[in-house]
Amino acid sequence: MCAEYSRFFGGPEGSVPEYTQPQFAEVLKKIFSDGIFSGITNELEVVETDPQALAVRVNTGEAWIQGFWYQNTAYLTKSLAAADPDNDRIDRIVLRLDTVTNFKISVEVLTGTPAGSPSPPELTQTASTYEISLAQVLVAEDATSVADEDITDEREYVAVSSHGSSHENGGSDEIDISDLDGLLYSTTVASSATPTPARASKRNAFTVTALAEGATFAAPSGTPAGLDSLVIRIKDNGTARSLGWNAIYRASSDLALPTTTVINKTMYCGFIYNTTDSKWDLIAFLDNI
Repeated sequence: MCAEYSRFFGGPEGSVPEYTQPQFAEVLKKIFSDGIFSGITNELEVVETDPQALAVRVNTGEAWIQGFWYQNTAYLTKSLAAADPDNDRIDRIVLRLDTVTNFKISVEVLTGTPAGSPSPPELTQTASTYEISLAQVLVAEDATSVADEDITDEREYVAVSSHGSSHENGGSDEIDISDLDGLLYSTTVASSATPTPARASKRNAFTVTALAEGATFAAPSGTPAGLDSLVIRIKDNGTARSLGWNAIYRASSDLALPTTTVINKTMYCGFIYNTTDSKWDLIAFLDNI
C-alpha cells in the first residue's frame, strides 16, 4: 500500500498525468483558509437595497471555500421571505459550496424561524455542501423592508495556512494574513460607539458600514511601526452621526478630522503612523462619496 504521495506534475515526455478536482481542492485548501479576499472590490458586503425592500444586495468581491474560488462581478439582489405577522426572525446570507449536485459556489438565503427570541439558522458544513456566512438579517414582525441597521456583518477574511498542524488533530493551521508584513489587513463592523481599528500589517483598513449612533474612534489595537498606513471608511445608516477621535489621531492645519458623517455618503480618512510623536497623522480625507 502506497504511503507517499506528491502532486502535481506534467510528467515525463509522452505521459499524460491525470488529477481529479477533489485532489486539486485537497491541496489548495491547505494554502488559504475559508473566507473573503480583503481589498478586492466591495468584499461581498451585504447592504440594503435602493429603494429599500424585503431584500438585500450583495456587493462585488471574491471568496475562497475549501479549495474553491468564487467571484461576484455585479450587484446581486436576494429576496427574503415574507415577514411573520407576530414574531421577528433572523435570516442568513451565505456563500454555499456545492461539490456534488450543482458544482458551484453561490449566494443563498437561509430563512430563519420566527420566534420571540429568534436565532439565526445553522450553517451546513459537510463534505458535499459547505456554507460560510456573509451576514445575518433581522426581519422584524410584519416588516415590508429591511435597512442597513437590520444587517449584521459576519464576513471572515481569508488567512494563509501554515504547514505545522491540522484540523484533524485539533490544532490551528492558520496564520492570520495580517502576519505577512506589507499585505492589507481589513476589518469591518456595522456600527459601534467606540470603533476600534486593528494595526496588524503595514497596510490596514477599517470599515464602518452603517453607523447607527455617535461614535468615538478608539486607538487602534496592535503595535504600530513607522509609516504604517490606516484607511478608515465610514458610512452612516441614513442619519448623520457625530464623530470623535482618540488623541492618537492627529489632524493638521490643512486637514481636520471629521466631526459628523454626511447622510448616506461614504467618507475616507487616511492615516500614516508617526513613530517620533506616537501619532496616527491624517494625510488624506474624502467625503460625499
